[in-house]
Order: sequence, then structure tokens, then C-alpha cells
Amino acid sequence: MSDYTAYKADYDRDGFVLVRNFLPADELKDLTAQVDRYVREVVPTLPDQAAFYQDKDRPETLKQLQRMGDYDSFFSEYRDQPRWREPRR
Repeated sequence: MSDYTAYKADYDRDGFVLVRNFLPADELKDLTAQVDRYVREVVPTLPDQAAFYQDKDRPETLKQLQRMGDYDSFFSEYRDQPRWREPRR
């Protein structure tokens, strides 16, 4: 069974997929730091349709971010990397 088939079965069963080692550890660490920066510096400036909270009056209840690349150059460049845009072979 291919990885895709296993992932598809997991997704169909659970509604999500866990892909271990999807990113190298150093890249994941940097990406996590960038998300932290984005939440700290960018999220407070976003329009309502770009950041969703359980309770808008409590920033710690942030639950979803939309279109991060539209509001931040790091995420725009990250999103536009060829590895995300080109079909996998």
C-alpha cells in the first residue's frame, strides 16, 4: 500500500492525517517560531475574517488563521515555494 493510500484511509476514518517527519526538525523549529511571531505581531492587526477566536475578547482563545500569506511576507514566500506548487512524482 502506498503512503497516499494509507493517508487517504486515515483521513476518511478520522478526518485528519498525521504525517510524521513531514518537515526536517530545524525547519519545523523555524516555522514554529514564525507562527509564534505572526500570532504576537500580526494577528492583532488582522481583519475579523483572517483570525477566528472562541471568544474575540480573549486573545488566548485564537483557534484558526486564514490566508497568512496575504498578510505576512514570510508566509507568502513559504506558501509559494516550488515544493508546495509542483506535483509530487
